[in-house]
Amino acid sequence: MTLVPPENWFMVPHRTLVRSLGYTIRELLLPYQPDLYRNYCRIPACMVYRVEKDGAERTIKLPRPSYMNCVSDYDQTEICTHEDTVDQIRRENEILDKIGRVPGIVKKHAYHSDLSEDCIDYLFNMLTLSAFSRKIIPAIVKEYVPGQPFGEKPLSTHATRTLTEAVDTLHGAGYARLDIDPSNIIVTPDGNPVIIDLGFAVRADEVEPRAWQQHKADDIYYLKHLCP
Repeated sequence: MTLVPPENWFMVPHRTLVRSLGYTIRELLLPYQPDLYRNYCRIPACMVYRVEKDGAERTIKLPRPSYMNCVSDYDQTEICTHEDTVDQIRRENEILDKIGRVPGIVKKHAYHSDLSEDCIDYLFNMLTLSAFSRKIIPAIVKEYVPGQPFGEKPLSTHATRTLTEAVDTLHGAGYARLDIDPSNIIVTPDGNPVIIDLGFAVRADEVEPRAWQQHKADDIYYLKHLCP
């Protein structure tokens, strides 16, 4: 994992927002994980930081600044707007609020609907809003899950059951298209899998019944591919 110092120029707006919450940035987790988004875009929709406050580690997910374009490697077109990233963060908050604490799914600690109202320094506030084109800046604070992205090593029977039950819980709560992918699952040092990102999920009432069933079937297919 590549460590990125908080003084890095493109992190200044985020550093200001994180500081407004009393956290200190320790590490940029996205987009510096080795294979994450390699085949999809150069810069991910959201930026995720490992942060610390009063000795406790958390992660904070924020929209990327507007000057960092999320573009396709194939044709260089923008594939994720600021509004898309806001919707992803809101959706993840909605899901984690609804399901509560579930084994195999990351825990939420806090949600901030618009950090542009919370910046404590006027000058930095103006710079930050400029970096985000003066748009809404939500943030979700979740537990930091130590471990490694899901790899080729098979999970134990217990771990596979934990992951399967987590997906069943999400389907039962009315969410699918869970983006079951190795980069979105962290395996802790003791072998427990944890789904850490749910921003792309859709709700059952947002799609046609046939599409809903297909999304659920796709989730199960990808899960079985990871846990044969």
